[in-house]
Amino acid sequence: MKTIIYKTPEIDFYTYLNDWLPFVCDDPSKYNFALTEVETNCNQYLLDEWKLQKESIEYWIPGTELERLSKETKIQFIWAVFSAIPKKYSIEELSVDNNFYIDGNSNICKDVNTKYIHEAIFEIVAFDSSFFIIQSDDNEIHNRFKEKYENAKDIKEIV
Repeated sequence: MKTIIYKTPEIDFYTYLNDWLPFVCDDPSKYNFALTEVETNCNQYLLDEWKLQKESIEYWIPGTELERLSKETKIQFIWAVFSAIPKKYSIEELSVDNNFYIDGNSNICKDVNTKYIHEAIFEIVAFDSSFFIIQSDDNEIHNRFKEKYENAKDIKEIV
């Protein structure tokens, strides 16, 4: 299932970490977050500590650190794919779809089953600050987000 939010007066931009993390993820400490295709409004040095030298995953951030970033900074992810990976998986164990991309991908909204990393419990796609997609099989994640943002819709309603 995919939920999308766009065109809402509730938030200025759809991709500020502190605007969505608490409503999508009830306990970030249960996950490591794989980030790819990252462009932010801040100096990348904030993320340097978690930078990887892998082609498929740019950053590997413990959930507690992502939560800290959301509370201590006003970081906006203009472009990014966040994949919430249960702590039991190492990077080497992940099944990554190397054909997945966001910039210029018109199918990202149409294919409701596409995930970048198979093991992810949920994925967030920040798309040029203009919209934001949640991908998860967990309906509770979608429901929490829809309760917070009334303009959040099941992507099937708009495609």
